[in-house]
Formats: sequence, C-alpha cells, structure tokens
Amino acid sequence: MPDLVSVTNYRLACIIGCHPEERTHAQPLLLSFTLEMDTRAAATNDDLALAVDYDALSQHLAEYAEHSQFQLLEALAEHLAAQILQFSPFITAVTLRLDKPQALPKADCASVQIRRIRHH
Repeated sequence: MPDLVSVTNYRLACIIGCHPEERTHAQPLLLSFTLEMDTRAAATNDDLALAVDYDALSQHLAEYAEHSQFQLLEALAEHLAAQILQFSPFITAVTLRLDKPQALPKADCASVQIRRIRHH
C-alpha cells in the first residue's frame, strides 16, 4: 500500500456553476486531496526536495481554480487532479474531493470525489 499525504478542506473561491446567478461572482469551495506516493526517501533524508511541497501545491491549485470558470464541479475536479499529477513525479495517484457549500439550501454541501492514477 502506498504512503498517503493529505490536505483537507483547503478554501478556494472561484466562478463555478451552471445557473446564471452563479456566473457573476466567485463561490467558496473546499478542496481535499490525498496524494499516493512513496515517502521513504524524504523521511530518511528529512529533505523537502524528496517530498511534495503540499503548501506550494495547494497555493498552485487555488490560483488555478480562481482563474477558472468551469460550470461543473466534475470538470474542475478533473483539471485539478491533472495539475496535481503534473506537479511532482513522486505522486503516483490522487484522490480529490471538491465540496460546494452553497450548492443546495437544504444541504451542507454538494460534492464530487475522483481518483486519478499517473499513467507512465
């Protein structure tokens, strides 16, 4: 089983949604992702160069999302997963979840979760 590195509920704001009122202002989203990778070299050497800088990755994803204007959570999730897999060769797979808290008035949020694997 691979090692897992996770970030939970990273706050984003972006244009997302199909309805006209959703296309005029950024909405909050919560991004959670789990990276699958081998962390032994980073741990043994205590060296960030052998790990994934999840702070830099999270900031990159936030900037990407904030400049996007997808209609569907599924589309944004797919593109964010691709960004993650391109970010570091150490990442072998990612499970990503996007929560949209303002999607439904009678629910805490609407969500999409996907898993993508690096293909060599």
